[in-house]
Amino acid sequence: MLKIADWGLARGYHPRANQRLTGGVITLWYRPQELLLGARKYGAEADMWSVGCLVAEIALRDALLKGDSEAVQLDMIHQFLGSPTGAIKEKFDRLPNSQKVTVSRTYPPGGNKAQRLSRIREPEFTALAESLLCMDGETRPTAAQALTMPVFSTTGAPEALQPDALEAFTVKDIHEFDVKEQVRGRLL
Repeated sequence: MLKIADWGLARGYHPRANQRLTGGVITLWYRPQELLLGARKYGAEADMWSVGCLVAEIALRDALLKGDSEAVQLDMIHQFLGSPTGAIKEKFDRLPNSQKVTVSRTYPPGGNKAQRLSRIREPEFTALAESLLCMDGETRPTAAQALTMPVFSTTGAPEALQPDALEAFTVKDIHEFDVKEQVRGRLL
């Protein structure tokens, strides 16, 4: 059982409602490109990008894309996946923030994703991360599709610990807006 939650920037959502949403959701390091560019209509595919970032982070034991602003985060995504081209670029160019949040460089197709994910020792984790870290949200696997991937059915996997057997640790409570304030303070 794996449960992941970050309610710090959560908003109400119903998949069949034709509602305009805010782009100001999902902690910056886990926010997909479409939200960085201001998409107001999105669904669980945005969360699946975040899960892909977390899968890679768990396997690598380090956060994958550690931007400190939306522009830097977008640049890191392009370095990782390569610059968008064709229909996906046209789709992104129509989003509200496409002229505000820009990337100054063009990166080759495929970016450095293969190199970065090659440090993951388990090929099943690599396959899961690669599938979820897809630039086009419409082609990202759903949670149900992701659960059919080999990583969830590989035999010989270590037995899970019970929650009360997990080592307790403390993490300083920090919010994305606090980080931005700290960065802003250093610049002044």
